[in-house]
Amino acid sequence: MQAIVKAYESQYFPSCEKHKVRILWEPYVNPANIATSPVAFAALLRAFNDSPYVGIQMDPSHLAWQMIDPVEATREFAQYIFNVHLKDTEILWPLVRHGGIQPVDNARWWRFRLPGSGAIDWKGFFTALADAGYAGGLNIENEDQFYYPSYDGADFTEAFKEGFRVAHAYVRQFVPPGTGK
Repeated sequence: MQAIVKAYESQYFPSCEKHKVRILWEPYVNPANIATSPVAFAALLRAFNDSPYVGIQMDPSHLAWQMIDPVEATREFAQYIFNVHLKDTEILWPLVRHGGIQPVDNARWWRFRLPGSGAIDWKGFFTALADAGYAGGLNIENEDQFYYPSYDGADFTEAFKEGFRVAHAYVRQFVPPGTGK
């Protein structure tokens, strides 16, 4: 992590500070990401000395399939959350019970879904954000296989657009009046 911190401090931070731009880490699991869990968030923030230019792009779906409670992580790191992806994760429990989380047949035991179609406690999640006074962006991220394909030539498909409408209708119930459309 120190090499990454050093690279950001020398190459990016002077510009970020000058232009008041934040660098956000999303808990997307891949070998290049250094902040995919609360333990890693804490290490990252410590490494950057709690800089106001380093924060979290909270995507609860990435925490849910890691069996990390997104509501608790949101409460713990609320002051560092500067943007939110609204995407759910469905855990396919029959597959987990049969093959575990590292099945020998590589069966995919979880999948991304629209908010409200998976395992995330959205009421708790939005309550944690509200309790912290969160006023940043909320972005619906439609990666739900039941609302794909996303493109038909150069245009979005009707199924993909419907996914956004369904997600918006669901999450709207958790956003206080006057704070969003």
